[in-house]
Amino acid sequence: MSILALETTGKAASAAYAEDAGSEIFEKKDESGESGMNHLQHLMPLVSELLEEHGADRRDIDCVAVSAGPGSFTGIRIGMAAAKTIAQVLGAGISSVMTLESFIYDEYGKAGEYLLCPLLDARRHTVYAAAWLMPEKQKIIKEGAYDVSEFASRAVEEGGRPVVFTGGGAVKYAEDLAAYGKIIPKEQHAAAVLRCAAESGIITGYDDAEPVYLKKAEAEIKRKEGKLGLRKRKKKEDGPALAMPPADGKIIYRDLSADNADALAYLDRICFGNSWSADSFRGDFEGARAAAYCGAFNSRDELIGFAGLVYLGEEAEVNRVAAHPLYRNRGIAGECLSRILDAARGAGVRSILLEVREANRSAISLYKSRGFRVISKRKNYYQETGENALIMKLGEEDGDERR
Repeated sequence: MSILALETTGKAASAAYAEDAGSEIFEKKDESGESGMNHLQHLMPLVSELLEEHGADRRDIDCVAVSAGPGSFTGIRIGMAAAKTIAQVLGAGISSVMTLESFIYDEYGKAGEYLLCPLLDARRHTVYAAAWLMPEKQKIIKEGAYDVSEFASRAVEEGGRPVVFTGGGAVKYAEDLAAYGKIIPKEQHAAAVLRCAAESGIITGYDDAEPVYLKKAEAEIKRKEGKLGLRKRKKKEDGPALAMPPADGKIIYRDLSADNADALAYLDRICFGNSWSADSFRGDFEGARAAAYCGAFNSRDELIGFAGLVYLGEEAEVNRVAAHPLYRNRGIAGECLSRILDAARGAGVRSILLEVREANRSAISLYKSRGFRVISKRKNYYQETGENALIMKLGEEDGDERR
């Protein structure tokens, strides 16, 4: 059984091919994707090059193995769509592999018994993680979204063996994990996905393959339990922030840093209620991925609006846009957004993504005015309400109608 494997959930896309489960595995990695994460452009040419270099006839492919998630939402979507398309065209089956599980089919130069813990960054000090006893490949902590420190402590307690952390999440949170075990930097790649698929032997039709979004799964569970209802907004506090006067002078815009984390969290709480913590904002500034934030300040040097994004190579993701209730309808949020978009373009970013509640018409209108377009919808995405999310994109082919 010949197998083609695709891995697109991380920074670098890769493809692997083997004539049968026991034969040599050939792998090709998109080196430009490691810094650019531009899988949509490079994945299919990468597959064609791999097959041509090793004299493989695509018509002989019996199974397409794909890393189904968790990981980069964009990457998962691209990989799954590509795998389904190839399988449908060639009449092949699909083997959907949990991304975290593929790590147990890699090499770590570790002899004896140990606990392998692959970690993928889920942002805001959380990781997608699981744990396997090695070399038995026995899972003792199931895949889920965990706080970094809580997961590491649990792994030590339940594993009873030396712990090895790997994956992009282990690299990002190395300082938090150092006291719990050894960190061996490894990224997910297609050869490991192929080995995982070959050993499992589970093949389905292309219609049955589905992406894995661990956070979405949690929302589905709550919905089934009847714990999701109408949107519940926290009552905004009456305090010094709401007592701030309208701007009595020129609004100043400037770049923000980790030093502004407390002010960002304070304003975020006023604007959204279910706010990010100061540590969440610090994580953006101090994490492995670079971030760009622009803030608006009144004449008292009080933060009254901001917009932020994080860089993912040649891609970026807008994560927060806000303006203080007393300063809205003055173009503050739009100006902050325009400035971070300009910063992203200046950094060589080729496409920018964001997610927004489907019911938030004012935000959608703002994003469209800056050139974003809706590319997909994720149903029941927001855990606390079950609301749909729209995924919007600003790419190099899109215009920017700013200001």
